Order: sequence, then structure tokens, then C-alpha cells
Amino acid sequence: LPTRTWKAIIAQGERLGLYRKRDRPRLAVDEDYFTKWSPNMAYVLGFILSDGCITRGTYKGYSDSLKFGVQLRDRDILEKIKYELKAEHKLSVVKNAIHLCITSQKVVNDLKKLGIFYRKSLKEVVPIIPQEYIKDFIRGVIDGDGSLWIDGHNYPTLSVSGGEKTLKFIQDHFFTKFKLYSKLSRRKYSKRLKNYLYQI
Repeated sequence: LPTRTWKAIIAQGERLGLYRKRDRPRLAVDEDYFTKWSPNMAYVLGFILSDGCITRGTYKGYSDSLKFGVQLRDRDILEKIKYELKAEHKLSVVKNAIHLCITSQKVVNDLKKLGIFYRKSLKEVVPIIPQEYIKDFIRGVIDGDGSLWIDGHNYPTLSVSGGEKTLKFIQDHFFTKFKLYSKLSRRKYSKRLKNYLYQI
């Protein structure tokens, strides 16, 4: 099939009842990364919850993928995540954003066990985090959807946007651990996410 595209070959294989094996990724990645808790693993999980997603394979027989998309100025975060997961997958730049797509059925399956689901904004679940790694998980969430600045009274101020359950988890932790009070407010409705955005 010298003139067929790869997608055409896959489609023809499906019509013939042939399917790709899903047990091994085409590019190397640490497929056991999300099976053992560590500070870095908790951080990456938090970042995925706020600024990543998992998607189904495009065709039958294709493995599912873990995807990230951030602004160019945050390239270093994706570089570090790529290094942490020992992933050979390349970063791609589209306009003012940079993307990382890691295709691995096992990685996605392990993330689903931790509470990351397809279209997670419609089914928000806060993973059960071991107590010693909660701070690292929150760091990941903040790096994904948070901002820090000095307000008009010269006080450092932290703001985080995201799902209601995730922000309530962070709010409760800050109050229990540091006696820091924060206000959880509902922001605008997101047509893209089909859900309300919240902010503390």
C-alpha cells in the first residue's frame, strides 16, 4: 500500500477486523509513573486536573492519550513534566500555545483510577490524596489555573480558578492547615466546558 496514508491503512485494517495492539506505546514513556505516590507525581496529577485532559483514541485500536496545552511562557512546566514521565513525545507549538500529547493506554487507565476522566469538567472528582502529598497536589493545581500578585494594600494575594469541588478542597485545606480564610465564588458559565467556573 505505497500510496495509502497511515490513517487509511488503519481504517482498512478495521474494516478487515484487524486492530492494533494497545498494550505498548509507540514512543517511550514511564507507564508506571502514576502507580506510586511521590511529591512530583502529586504535583503532575494536580496540574492534569487543572490544565490537562485525557482523550479517547481517534480510531478503534488506538490507545488513549494524556494531553496538555499551555501558553508559550509556561513551556518550562511541560518540559519538566515530559522529563518527569521519561516521555519521548515531542512538544508542538501552535500559534501562542504549546502542546504535549502522550499516548499510552496504561497511563490513561491509571489516571482514571485516580479520578481523572474524559471531559473531566462534566464529571469533577477530587482524587484521594495521601496527606503528605496534598501540598504538592495543590501546587500543581495552582500552576495550572492560579495566579499570585501583590494587591493595593501590599499584601500577597493568591487566586485559583477551576471546578467547585477542587476549589472547595483547596479552601478547606488552607483553613484547616493555616487558618487562612478564602471566599469561594461562582464566576461565568463556560460554554466550552458546559459548566460554571469557580474562583477562590
